[in-house]
Amino acid sequence: QCEIYPFCPSLRKKLVSRWVELGADEDTPEEQLAHEARARDRIIAMFLPKQSLPPYPINILGLLQAYETNSNLNTANGSYGELCESLITQRLLQSGKKRPTDIPTKYTFLSRVAYFMFGNGQIALSPQDLVAIRRDYFKEFDVEIDSSVMDDLLRANIVTCHDGNYRFRYPSYYYFFAARYFKDASGDPSEAPRVRELMDDVADHLYYEPYVNILIFYLYFTHDVTTIEHMLANAKAIYGEHSVCGLEGEVDFLNRLYVENPKPILIGETELHEHRERRREQIDEEEASAPLDLPIDDGDREIAYSDELDHLKKMNIAFKTLQVLGQALRNFPNVLKADLKTRVAQECYSLGLRVLSVVLMVSKENLEGLREYLASIIKEQREIELDSQLAAKADTFLIRLLGACTYGVIRRISSAVGSEELAETYRNVLRRESSKPAVALIDLSIKLDHFPTFPIVEIEQLTRQVRHNKFCYSMLRELVINSVVQRDLDLENRRRVSRLLLIEVGEITEGAKFLI
Repeated sequence: QCEIYPFCPSLRKKLVSRWVELGADEDTPEEQLAHEARARDRIIAMFLPKQSLPPYPINILGLLQAYETNSNLNTANGSYGELCESLITQRLLQSGKKRPTDIPTKYTFLSRVAYFMFGNGQIALSPQDLVAIRRDYFKEFDVEIDSSVMDDLLRANIVTCHDGNYRFRYPSYYYFFAARYFKDASGDPSEAPRVRELMDDVADHLYYEPYVNILIFYLYFTHDVTTIEHMLANAKAIYGEHSVCGLEGEVDFLNRLYVENPKPILIGETELHEHRERRREQIDEEEASAPLDLPIDDGDREIAYSDELDHLKKMNIAFKTLQVLGQALRNFPNVLKADLKTRVAQECYSLGLRVLSVVLMVSKENLEGLREYLASIIKEQREIELDSQLAAKADTFLIRLLGACTYGVIRRISSAVGSEELAETYRNVLRRESSKPAVALIDLSIKLDHFPTFPIVEIEQLTRQVRHNKFCYSMLRELVINSVVQRDLDLENRRRVSRLLLIEVGEITEGAKFLI
């Protein structure tokens, strides 16, 4: 017997790239193929966490096929609600009876199953539970659900059965059908007020991971502006007492720790390919070492944002709120009105940057303690005799540590809200916040990650803006380097990047040092 393992990220990307190449014309430029492959892989990567839908090859191919065959899909914007719906429909069509009413009936029945689990806090259903659900379904619709429906759902791999108890095969299916129930109920005037109250409660308790996913699917189904406005109000309250970090005065204490100017970074063609391979291996190792199933504590559903929470819980809620708002923004670029899209994008930027403001503030307030702590760690690992050398290395390590935090926040915001179709929305936000280097860095990160054209003009403008801010300048270089090692730049862009940021890509001459 053989076991098929889930694909690691590098294999998944190879499969996606091969799929794109097979469907392309012979004269399609390589850069366009690479951009399409990156865009599709981002969607699939978002849809395939281990605890949601495992990245088995058949799942990846199913999602790619759904992407290609359903002309209504808006997957370029990152709507995995549409992908999930298409995938589930395909699986239901491949099993059971082929009556016109079969699929809608199963959708409605599964929605009631998910709601029963939601309301009772269960992850599995007994045969007695299913009898009760079928009885309630008959009372509501005057339609009998045949007991063989579970056999159809088992064949479709929508549900599984262990020791006589039934559960959804993957958590994403449960989230999808629970949200589907709330969407159906919200259209009933007698049920709508209850659903509104319940969705507000879900939005207020996003520390609980299932609520995050249910809310994302609910917004996909309903385009509910009232819920989006509620989420915006919640976002504004998170670290609302702190200012938005502009990466200006907030990093003066870090700029004073620099002891030398940035050094040139030389990336040879050979080393470039080696670096890409090392990066792929690193990502594979990180995913392989992650736990297969993250336990969900039902006590988490009671945690709402408040000033009494510790910073870790507050930041967790902040980033989950950012995730939900980002999905709402990317799902409906042609549905949400311009002003609302701009407000959602701006609040996503501001929320992430308020988190960063807190990180930098706490670091500044505890600066001497941090420097001493880092120095003690370095001293244990290396033999350094001079106190001045030890202090310099501790300062360098601190700059890198907070640089990694800053870089991570910028990339998280970019990943949450990024979509090529929202270009005008980003321009609106940038016009309102043009003086803040942090906002310009987020805008650049979005263009580097989600736009096909290399944004050399924006890089030139931002370089002039932050040239005398060493910390911001280093963040700019990190963002550009990350993009450079992921794509093949033409000669002109290589030269301009080299002149602006001292990042040279090409054959390294003898004696040059490889610094990346």
